[in-house]
Amino acid sequence: IEHSVEMPSPIVKYENLDAIDSLAKEEEVLNEYISNGWNVINQGKVGVGSGSLGGFKKWNKDACREFCKSFKTILEVRNANWTCCKECAKNGWFKEFGISPSQETPIGFWNDYNNCLNEASKYSSISDLQFHRYGCYLGIIRNGWRNIFDEIYFNDTIRRWTYSACKEEAKKYSSKVEMKKGNQSAYVASVKRGWIDEFFANQKLPNGYWNDFDNAQLQRVPFMINSQSFTHGHVDHTYGGEIDVLPTLMHLMGISSKKYIQFGTDLFSKQHDQVVAFRNQDWVSPKYTCIGGTIYDSKTGKVIKPNAKLKKKLDAMQHQVNTELSLSDTLNSQNLLRFYHPKGFKAVNPADYNYSNELKREEKIENQLGDKSTSVFDTDGHKDTQKTYKTDAPEANEPRSDTNKIQITNPDSNNQ
Repeated sequence: IEHSVEMPSPIVKYENLDAIDSLAKEEEVLNEYISNGWNVINQGKVGVGSGSLGGFKKWNKDACREFCKSFKTILEVRNANWTCCKECAKNGWFKEFGISPSQETPIGFWNDYNNCLNEASKYSSISDLQFHRYGCYLGIIRNGWRNIFDEIYFNDTIRRWTYSACKEEAKKYSSKVEMKKGNQSAYVASVKRGWIDEFFANQKLPNGYWNDFDNAQLQRVPFMINSQSFTHGHVDHTYGGEIDVLPTLMHLMGISSKKYIQFGTDLFSKQHDQVVAFRNQDWVSPKYTCIGGTIYDSKTGKVIKPNAKLKKKLDAMQHQVNTELSLSDTLNSQNLLRFYHPKGFKAVNPADYNYSNELKREEKIENQLGDKSTSVFDTDGHKDTQKTYKTDAPEANEPRSDTNKIQITNPDSNNQ
């Protein structure tokens, strides 16, 4: 078969599964991809009783009744056919079919909170619980005890450190850095739950103290336009990103951007969106800055605890950022530009614009030039120049930030 697009290599997620297990895992993997933002093209059903291996049997009431005639207890049915057991439990058919609860799970057993909590603790994930103890799973869902899932399957470190425990622990330290060194598990729990900034909001920070908000401000650089047609220059405080440069310049030169696909917008347009995304899903805007899930006032740098109304607005902004990054990643990782052929554009060699391997390229040039190389390193007798660099930047004396804004994502593998 000839394909017009490059076919990806398959990924083996699990091996040596029987038919039922493979169908259950198929559903689990699909849900995992969906939760990570993937778009589902295949509309076929997945899971036990359907999926890529096909439905073994349509488990309607008559089929379940006929199958259950060979068994006496729910446990026996479950061990013989999990799908039939699932349908009977979901629809309440076991009693009608004369199937008795297993001795270990009498009637009403899964309507007890502690019974469900204790049983769920035996399994490593919700899917494992659902497969091995569907009655317990249904009891949790039916009684509205979903908090059990959070309590059992959430990170052990986070679950152990409650809000009050973390707050008391934080009082022992004068800074986040000290708490991280003194009790890392409490520190991690506080960071993951978004409490850390609250605990240290009133600490007296030394002059020059550098935090994640300050680190984000390093991304702010001026964008200056110089043109003979400008007779009255001015400063504009509009927020924008690198993707906004091209449409802005095109419009200034009178070039319409309607026929081109662009992520950015004209900085001078009234429709320009001032939410600027970082590659790691953090973002800044004129009013709010989001760093690692913590919200700051963009003007003062103080941590904000949003109310329900503001949180809804911030969640929408975060969703917008995630969507933009997803589209950008799809464009890059799947080379969607191979389908894009606007008139007048010439194809370029991506290797000529690969900035993730500059050191190797420079070393290659240096080797080719040999004695003719005029680099500082060669003209100074191959002496280390790092020691000659001095800076009074305040962040130089501060601990490394928890977040890293300057990083290469999806680097090309090409080393030319």
